[in-house]
Amino acid sequence: MLESNQNKADNVRWMRWVIVLTFLAILAIGVISYDDYGISVDESFQIKKARVNWDYIAGTSDELLSYDDRHYGAIIAMQLEAIGGNIKDSRVNFLARHLYTYLTFYLSSIYLFALLRKMKMAFGVALAGVLLYVFHPHIFSHSFYNIKDIPFLSYFVMSLYSLALLIEKRDWKFALLHGTLSGYLVVLRLPGVMMWGLTGLAALALLAREPRKWKLFSVLALVYGVAALGALVLFMPALWHNPYLELRLFLSMDLFTWPHKELFMGNFLSPEQYPWYYLPVYFAVTTPILFLAFFGVGIIAVFTGGNENRNRPFEANLVRWIMVAAFVLPLLVLMAIKPVIYNGWRHAFFIYAGFVGVAAIGVELALNLAIKWWKSKVGKPVILATSLLVLLAIAKLGLFFYFAHPYEHVYYNKLAGSDLAAARTAYAMDYWGLAYRTALEKIAESDPRTDIRVTGFHPYLAQENWKILPKPDRKRILVVGKDEPFDYLIDHYRTHFNTEVEGLTLVDSIWVDGAIINGTYKRK
Repeated sequence: MLESNQNKADNVRWMRWVIVLTFLAILAIGVISYDDYGISVDESFQIKKARVNWDYIAGTSDELLSYDDRHYGAIIAMQLEAIGGNIKDSRVNFLARHLYTYLTFYLSSIYLFALLRKMKMAFGVALAGVLLYVFHPHIFSHSFYNIKDIPFLSYFVMSLYSLALLIEKRDWKFALLHGTLSGYLVVLRLPGVMMWGLTGLAALALLAREPRKWKLFSVLALVYGVAALGALVLFMPALWHNPYLELRLFLSMDLFTWPHKELFMGNFLSPEQYPWYYLPVYFAVTTPILFLAFFGVGIIAVFTGGNENRNRPFEANLVRWIMVAAFVLPLLVLMAIKPVIYNGWRHAFFIYAGFVGVAAIGVELALNLAIKWWKSKVGKPVILATSLLVLLAIAKLGLFFYFAHPYEHVYYNKLAGSDLAAARTAYAMDYWGLAYRTALEKIAESDPRTDIRVTGFHPYLAQENWKILPKPDRKRILVVGKDEPFDYLIDHYRTHFNTEVEGLTLVDSIWVDGAIINGTYKRK
């Protein structure tokens, strides 16, 4: 008996070391990679928004009251401005912002691990869930430069964890914590109200199980509601002067418009032309098939795991159902109301939190079945073959990360086409023009002149990525408009596929897995 307890203690100690080393590796990957990415379209807009908010708080300007984007949550942009606002060198400024954004995402991965443990998952299964979360190609890439959707996903995970704590503890302090995070979430993005809905579902489940505690649940609901509304007003300065009026405007979907067309299944469509299946299709074709398979197994486990569910505490099972709801319900709501979503599914990145929770349940079931069937004659070959397929899928994804870096955001699986070259004509690739940075760096490296004039198919993208070049290269390169004399033109093929430009010669290009995502041209 003593020997058995010692073995268990040794196993726990060994597993803890694996967990610590895994999280250190994830952190190291981010620290090594953060300075490789270009500047996205939204980053400078966020700087402007942050400054308008800070000026209003300081009492030096009332521009915020008439600012068109005042209802877009600025709290993360304000944090970034507090960090980088005094950094004069644009390159250092943006790199600091990218690192901070990644660290926010990294912190959420730790909360996700804790959340999966609340679901009574083994250490190894919870760690597998973290790896599914961090190494989704699009999510990973965006975790450096997307300062809106990635923080929203990160705090959605944290809010799910605080909800799990509230379900377990049922104490006003945790209602206050969860309410504050829920309000903060709505400040980041309006769909944060869905966390309020998930909290309501959890409350109804608890009340149905323990109806005699309705007074306690009423107090918790009151604390939660006051905290959520208080945090919403506190962290959104645009609401301060007239909370009622500004909240009505904020909750109006008319605020969100997008005048451009997006590539979807081979057609350029405006948001009002999107079919009802736009979001699930984009999610499916950009998510590794192995991840989708684990999710499918997880759904089966949730609906058929009777005996296993009975062996777990009610609270752990409730959190598992909340994870299902955190993916399925927002997906259904977004499909039904059809808000303006563009640039793939980045506005709905937050649904990935629930997806990962269910996929981790799939990993758990797969491991349990493997252990159960291993000793059978039929089971062993099936397990070995399945394990080999899983390892091959992981290896293939790892190779993509290695060779595609820093363009992981152009990943598409086989559901999108036979290869990435086929997917290129069906779905958006480098829609934010991040590869402009690499193109500019190549120009600076190959052209020794002190006066180089560069433009872009969208000159704004060239101008933005110019900001992250080293200072000596910024002095040599001048970004100009397309109607001005230029030496080079850079194109990221967002609105067309043709790589031939009249009067220009393609002199350099950036390819990912057989698909061209960026081209540099000179005059013939």
